[in-house]
Amino acid sequence: MNIPKYWAKEKTSGKDPYGRPLEIAAWGWSSTSEEEARQVSRERAQKIFAKGFERRKDPFYDYGETPLREEVLDRYHDDDEEYAVLTRNRYGALVLNTAKTFFLDIDFPPIEAKGVLDFVLTAFSRHRRAQRENDRQKPALAMVREWFRQNPGRSARIYRTKAGLRLLFTDRTYDPEEETVPKTFEGLDADPLYQQLTKNQKIFRARVSPKPWRIALSRLPGENSGIRERAEWMKKYHDRSSEFSVVQYLETIGSEPADPRIAQVVRLHDSLAMTQGKPLA
Repeated sequence: MNIPKYWAKEKTSGKDPYGRPLEIAAWGWSSTSEEEARQVSRERAQKIFAKGFERRKDPFYDYGETPLREEVLDRYHDDDEEYAVLTRNRYGALVLNTAKTFFLDIDFPPIEAKGVLDFVLTAFSRHRRAQRENDRQKPALAMVREWFRQNPGRSARIYRTKAGLRLLFTDRTYDPEEETVPKTFEGLDADPLYQQLTKNQKIFRARVSPKPWRIALSRLPGENSGIRERAEWMKKYHDRSSEFSVVQYLETIGSEPADPRIAQVVRLHDSLAMTQGKPLA
């Protein structure tokens, strides 16, 4: 998987486009050694000098072509094969990354108010808001069921998330680069950002802990905030996370996984992301 084991930040000296001395710091990565990561960081900094500081627009969510620089919390192996990696993303949530188990998230459309009165009532009524959110599930689930009816042989576990549906495909393992994957994304109207991530990073991802703002917390403090501040945030985050669930299991379309590698990911995902009786976040 495209999740390096080693990261290193190195400073490289050079000159800016006007000939003035300048020091550039860049991150490098490696799955082999820290020294190789340092070498990559130096090469990346040197490319900045060589290209004359070309301006480029960074993709949203850091879903670019370089590996995602996330803290690795655990790696899961079956014999000698790594089938999943648990990481913490840049805003603090835990993410399950898989090499061949296909995850796909579908976002519900935004709630549209039916006039001014409905807007006010929905804004100030938690029960009404929850009902409107549940109303969006029916057409989305109907669309998913129809897609599987038209694609016999495909199977998936279906989960409800806070803002949509999650599919975990159980019929077989998938290569993120195979042609079937983008066709499935298109057919099921998957989240465009997630489609881009899968294409660039060549992995499947599923968030397995709440988004901080959904449990009344700010994002994870940046790396320059200090170890103590980040540690305090993480403790508060994990304490509050235990009061919520990321997904709720709805149903299985087709068959449960026959491949033991997929079955392992199902158990791992459900143990991390699902807590019965807890509100979604």
